[in-house]
Amino acid sequence: MECEANVKALVWLLSESVSQRLYESHFRCRTASVGVRRVADFTGYSRQTALRTPTCLTTDVRDGLYTR
Repeated sequence: MECEANVKALVWLLSESVSQRLYESHFRCRTASVGVRRVADFTGYSRQTALRTPTCLTTDVRDGLYTR
């Protein structure tokens, strides 16, 4: 991911996917993590964070992963 906008879009997409599965299963999460790796050289980005309150909302998951 070369561009910050691409990173934000990917984090949003992953957060949306997780949040929808949580909601459909009637679960909430308190900890979220994401990892992205380049195929060419296996360098990457990973982030894990504890959220303030258990949630299944995309914006809460995304904000926890991207802003901390």
